[in-house]
Amino acid sequence: MFILDRRHTNWPAQHRLCQELDIPLASQGGEGDSFELKRVLLHFLKRRSFEWRLLVRAMEDYVRCLTYLADLRGKAERVRCFENEGLIDSILSQASESLSREALENWTEICSLFSQKLAHVGYYRQFTKD
Repeated sequence: MFILDRRHTNWPAQHRLCQELDIPLASQGGEGDSFELKRVLLHFLKRRSFEWRLLVRAMEDYVRCLTYLADLRGKAERVRCFENEGLIDSILSQASESLSREALENWTEICSLFSQKLAHVGYYRQFTKD
């Protein structure tokens, strides 16, 4: 079993990878190893080494999720300031939760919605400066 640290910025991608590969996750505070990509992949290959297609698809989804997260974090940093730091953190947290739960087909729409929220925060920040 592996334990995910929800304070880590990439935890939704790690969660999705473990789901795709059918690797059990321990609950917070439970017994298990901390997430490390190499160990997770070795764990999967020991159990089901013949399922390369599943592994490749899971890794593609993992990288796609990391890309979406990095894009959202980049947009968040452009509009972040002292006054809206809590709001930005809340938006990123909601986006992470959504990416970890929703089906892959919905990720583009989810990221677009959260990007729009960040753009509104940036617009409001710019509007209140003037």
